[in-house]
Amino acid sequence: VIPLRYVSSQTVAKLLEGFSVKPGAIKSDTSGNILVVAGSAAEILVFPMGHIRNLLEKNLAFGRALFYDMSRRMREAQSFRTLGAETVEKRIAGVLLWLVGKFGSDLPFTRQSIAEMANTTPESAIRTLIDFRRRGLIVTGWKRIAMRNSKGLRELLEGVAA
Repeated sequence: VIPLRYVSSQTVAKLLEGFSVKPGAIKSDTSGNILVVAGSAAEILVFPMGHIRNLLEKNLAFGRALFYDMSRRMREAQSFRTLGAETVEKRIAGVLLWLVGKFGSDLPFTRQSIAEMANTTPESAIRTLIDFRRRGLIVTGWKRIAMRNSKGLRELLEGVAA
């Protein structure tokens, strides 16, 4: 648990993006602290806004890289927003493909975590993951999911496979 004072939960979420943080782990307590439960060891660096402004003014490559990264994240957010209107099967396929892109083909996530990320119940996630396993798309184990056929999952997500 990392207590951070005088920082908003949105700022903490952005700072921790890309780290393994348990879903729903960023919370405010009554004293104004933001509490974060890390899923793995991580270091957090917080820079004063003046330093960032200085970097942007003096280093155009940094500004360009920041712009491209923010654009990519906005496209990613739009994709997730669109995915929210899809069936549970497609939402879970989308979450798995996104996680594989971030963490590789061996995912150290529980079915509960996948359910939370796909905005569904654990029971629905379990049924869907069992179906994906029977179809040969994934392999499941204790608190891990391994991708076996990402092309098949992508086809399912895009509506190519029934």
